[in-house]
Amino acid sequence: FSFFLCILSLSLQSCKTVNNTYAIESDVKVKITIPPLADTGTLTIATGTCSYNVDSFLLASSNNAYGLRNLTIARVAALDLSMVNANTANNFANFENCRVYLYTNVDTQRTFTAWPSVPDSFASSLTNYGINNSLELYLRNTQKPYTSPIVFNYSIRAKLRRPLTDSMHCIIHFPANLLVGKTSH
Repeated sequence: FSFFLCILSLSLQSCKTVNNTYAIESDVKVKITIPPLADTGTLTIATGTCSYNVDSFLLASSNNAYGLRNLTIARVAALDLSMVNANTANNFANFENCRVYLYTNVDTQRTFTAWPSVPDSFASSLTNYGINNSLELYLRNTQKPYTSPIVFNYSIRAKLRRPLTDSMHCIIHFPANLLVGKTSH
């Protein structure tokens, strides 16, 4: 149904320490293409997956001090959905509302952010900074504590106000905070 190109990039932004717990900031970007859509109902406009070796990222970001076994929590700090090729006929004004769902292969509990009402005026991006680290991505649990690579899944659902007449190249961007700490052996 929808074509997507997925590029996942996690990069070390900073590392802060508090009581032997470190917050490693990461930056995740997924490139997708939304095809032309004539249906103005509520529909899934894009889905996909991206794999990433979180253990290797944590080890590289912490000079081999922390790996996936040390991960305590991963929180999404914000979420931005951008149209790279937005124009006057095809942009987020075509959307009445929009939801982005994120989850992983470790735990399929969906985490989502929503724009319940998108203004009917030109917009090339939708940003939700009100998340404030409240969306948690499950990267590890007691049944599969050290699963790697992590598969990030995403799904975008929207109700269109007007059809999209061209393919729209978009980027889902979510900075995340990975909290790690030393475990006792």
